[in-house]
Amino acid sequence: MYSCNTGLSLPRQTDEREAHGEGIRSSGFVVGIWLVGVDKATIVWTTFHEEPPYKSNATLDFTEDGKLLLRTDEGQEKLVADAIDSASHASMLDYGNFVLYGIDPKIIWQSFDYLIDTILGGQTLFAGAQLFSSLTGNNHSTGRFHLKMPLDENLVLYPINTRDTPGDAYWSSNTFVKGFKFHLYLNHTGLLLYSHTYDDESSKLNVSSLSWSALDNLYEVKGVSGFNSFCTFDGAQRDCLCLPVTDFIDSNHRSLGCVRNFSEEVFKGGKENAAFYNITTIENLVLADRAYFRQSMSMEECRKPCLEDSDCGEALFKSSACMNIIFH
Repeated sequence: MYSCNTGLSLPRQTDEREAHGEGIRSSGFVVGIWLVGVDKATIVWTTFHEEPPYKSNATLDFTEDGKLLLRTDEGQEKLVADAIDSASHASMLDYGNFVLYGIDPKIIWQSFDYLIDTILGGQTLFAGAQLFSSLTGNNHSTGRFHLKMPLDENLVLYPINTRDTPGDAYWSSNTFVKGFKFHLYLNHTGLLLYSHTYDDESSKLNVSSLSWSALDNLYEVKGVSGFNSFCTFDGAQRDCLCLPVTDFIDSNHRSLGCVRNFSEEVFKGGKENAAFYNITTIENLVLADRAYFRQSMSMEECRKPCLEDSDCGEALFKSSACMNIIFH
C-alpha cells in the first residue's frame, strides 16, 4: 500500500483557460479529495460537482450529531455524506478513501462508493459501474465520455448520449484490465489515462508520469468534437471548428459542438427547393455519425441526393459510396 497523502477539504478550482478553446469556469472552491505534497494540484474525487464553485468563506463542518455538512456563504447547509446513521468519527485514509464510522465502529459511509472520474489503488470498479469524465480540466461537471464495466467485465469507453452499442465504443479492454499502482483517470478529452508512480526515496507521487494510456492519440476518441463540428490535430494539439452554417454552442467550450445559425422556418428543403442551396466541400474529414442513406455513385452525383432531401445535413463520399447524414 502506498501513502498518497490525501485530504478532504475545499481545494481551490482555478479559472485557467483550457488549451484549444476549452472552457472557463469561475474561480472558487469545490468539496473534494486531493493529493497533498505534489507539485500540481490533483483532485481525485468531488461532490456537488454539477454546482458552481463556492466562495472562500464556505466551510466543512462535522457536527455534534454526526453529520458532515457544507455551509456556504449564503447560509445554505448541504449534506456531504448521506449516511443513514450518525457518525462518531471520520478518517481520511492514506490511499484516498474518506470514511465515516458509526458508534460500533463500522464504516457507515465512504467516498470510494461514489465514483466520479478516477479509480484509486484499492478501489474497485464493479460490474455495472461506470466513470464519467469531467467537462473540462478545471470544470468538474459531468462531461461527454464514460467508462463502463459491463457484466462480462470488459471495460468499454463510449461518448455519452449514445446507445452504448459496439459501434459507439472507441476502446475496450478485451477482458484484460491493466494493473495500476495508484491512479486511473478518465480525463475530459475522453482518454483513459495514467497510473501515477510513487518515488520511495522522496515519498512523493510523480503526477506528470504517464505509465499507460488506453489510446495513443486523441483523434481515436469518438465524439471528441461534439455535434456539427470537427477537429484538426497536430500531435497532441487540437483545434475544433464548426461545420458551415453553424455556430459554437459556447465559444469557450468548443468541444460541446455547434448548432444551426438559421431557423427551421427559414430552411425549406426538398427537390423543389434544391436549386436554392449549395454544398460546401471539406476534404479529408472523418465523420462518426451513422448514415441513413448509402449508395454507390460518383462524388459529383453525391451532391444531389442530399440537396433534394430536407433531412440531410451532410453528405459523406468515401470509397465510391455516397452517404447522407442527418443535421443535428
